Amino acid sequence: NTLKSNNRFQFSLNAKYTNRNINKLNDKSKDRYNTVSLPKEGVRLNKCLVNLSRRSADEAIVEGRVTINSKQAKVGDRVFKNDIIRLDGQIQQWEAIAEAKQSLPDKELDKRNFVYLKYWKPVDVTCTSDKNDKSNIISAGQFDLFPQRLFTVGRLDKESTGLILLTSDGRVNNAILS
Repeated sequence: NTLKSNNRFQFSLNAKYTNRNINKLNDKSKDRYNTVSLPKEGVRLNKCLVNLSRRSADEAIVEGRVTINSKQAKVGDRVFKNDIIRLDGQIQQWEAIAEAKQSLPDKELDKRNFVYLKYWKPVDVTCTSDKNDKSNIISAGQFDLFPQRLFTVGRLDKESTGLILLTSDGRVNNAILS
């Protein structure tokens, strides 16, 4: 990775996709990835309670707060595709996340050179890539000189200033904002 910078922004060229946390799948981006099924031996239950650490998940299981297909769960239980997990009566959306942890990006995506930028947005710049908006962030930061199409990860108000991320990798937006 080559890191270049000046006083307003830093960017990485020829960056390869390596962060597994970005590899979350959702219905909109599944077609971009190799489809991966869950392991035949199942997934440990404590890995499927996504809002809890594994230790906290084990404690919740011991306390009787977790069920698998309406049956009381035990520490060390494994879950399989289409199992319904509930924590405190709330259904847990665990399958897409478990599959995402198993999957690897498509080889075609791996060959692309993604750009990741951090940019200190000045006041009176709009967080949009719309070329019709004269104050758009792409023109203001001269990011239109990049061969890749860049877009912001999130937004800042026009009147505010602060750090904003820009990238050509759509998976980043899906992972961070979903």
